[in-house]
Amino acid sequence: MADTIALKNLTDTIDCRLLSIQPSTGISLLKNKYLAHLAMLSQATNILVQRSVSRAGIEEAHFFIQYCNYCQKYLEPKHTIYNLHLLTHVSKCVINWDPLWTHNAFCYEGQNRHLLQLYQSPFQIISQIACKFLMFNSLSTLCEKLVLLCNGMRYTSFQYVDKKNNDTCAILRDGKVVKIKYIALSALGEILLLVQVVKCSKRLLVHNNYVALRHILKIKREAEMMCIKLSLIKEPCIVINLPNNTYVCGLPFGCHRDD
Repeated sequence: MADTIALKNLTDTIDCRLLSIQPSTGISLLKNKYLAHLAMLSQATNILVQRSVSRAGIEEAHFFIQYCNYCQKYLEPKHTIYNLHLLTHVSKCVINWDPLWTHNAFCYEGQNRHLLQLYQSPFQIISQIACKFLMFNSLSTLCEKLVLLCNGMRYTSFQYVDKKNNDTCAILRDGKVVKIKYIALSALGEILLLVQVVKCSKRLLVHNNYVALRHILKIKREAEMMCIKLSLIKEPCIVINLPNNTYVCGLPFGCHRDD
């Protein structure tokens, strides 16, 4: 069954990955005041799920989350559920327990499908998984269709066909958005990436007196090709294809999984 807005109102879960990208999907559906609130929640979530968060970042996220206090004013009381109250405690939770990714289960959920693919029969499942794991680790070459893992994050080349995720885009340390075309291994054993730069609009999706949504970018066109080292990648992106526009969003640390 396809998800609808009505079904989303009934959910009891808050998915950090979805909160990061939701403003782009609601831009044509929501009034500006509602979109601004969603952008504040998205920006706060994006801050609190980074690899590390400064005290200033936590305070900024806490400011954004205060939009919850206006939910009953803008929405009907029946939509002011307990989860909204819990959001007001998220910043304190990060102060006490570190960024959100350190105490969620995304890193484990992301491997469920891979584990299922490592065995074929119910006999000696542990041995089957161990043997295939060791076999895959012994492969010394990379081809253009191989999945690449770097610092626990998953990247693929443009030729890799996956009906579930698009892992071909990434953000470099200098802020550029690129699409990975080929993954290669040099004669010296160094991993090199042939990438195509993606030009993005400088106009922010949401920009007002309260929040500037910088982690969601609108794609304009593809630009030059270049060869880079793996170390230049900062983080992967999620690609959001909508009827009129395409957006990319930096994927927060610890929220990447194959589903």
